[in-house]
Amino acid sequence: MADLQLDDLHAHLAGAYIIQGISLTVRAGETVVILGQNGAGKTTLLRAVMGLLGPPSSGGILWDGHEISAEPAWLRAPRGIGYVPQSRRIFPSLTVEENLRVSQVVGAGGGEKWTMADIFSLFPNLQERRHSRTGLSGGEQQMLAIGRALMGAPKLILLDEPTEGLSPLMVSRVLEVLKTLRQRRYSILLIEQNFRFAASIADEIHFMRGGRIVYSGRSMSESQIATIAEAELGISRRILEAHAKN
Repeated sequence: MADLQLDDLHAHLAGAYIIQGISLTVRAGETVVILGQNGAGKTTLLRAVMGLLGPPSSGGILWDGHEISAEPAWLRAPRGIGYVPQSRRIFPSLTVEENLRVSQVVGAGGGEKWTMADIFSLFPNLQERRHSRTGLSGGEQQMLAIGRALMGAPKLILLDEPTEGLSPLMVSRVLEVLKTLRQRRYSILLIEQNFRFAASIADEIHFMRGGRIVYSGRSMSESQIATIAEAELGISRRILEAHAKN
């Protein structure tokens, strides 16, 4: 199994200094969550790992024993890195099945091979919509985005706020799926703002502010996350408690 290591990573976006010296490790088979407010640089960090910003300003990205900082983005998926962006990026002109097959053709990630039947077993709702091009709910789109990433046979999956805008029922479903992947020894790097969700899935949590990791901890409870978020991210406990009820 492979590890992802970020070593003093610095990155700019449109001339702005966003990622300011981040070091972290996603160990093989573990789930690492990054928490932070909007504008902290979380999405930019995932894009840097995927090579979507070009080479970082400085620092290293070591994946599966290879230094990939200078490699183009199109090589990251064949190396076994799957990416589920915040926007999901479903191809609206393609059916559910066609969206999945795109990654099956392109993907050569070296991880567990998924068939169409495997995906539909994990996401029964998608099987019912396999020939649909439109009308997918937000939750169904999220499931399709995760399924499409799995069809590329990744060993590491990057997810950018997968619960955003979803109903509590769909949030529970996403959590169930990620726990299943965790049991199957996938490595997961996850961006979230829902601290209850984070506490339910994370082996390690990093709190991010202003492009930096300001606090890290392992196996943290909801209460511990709330306390650290209040102290390090400036989020009031009242807001956190209201969020937890949703």
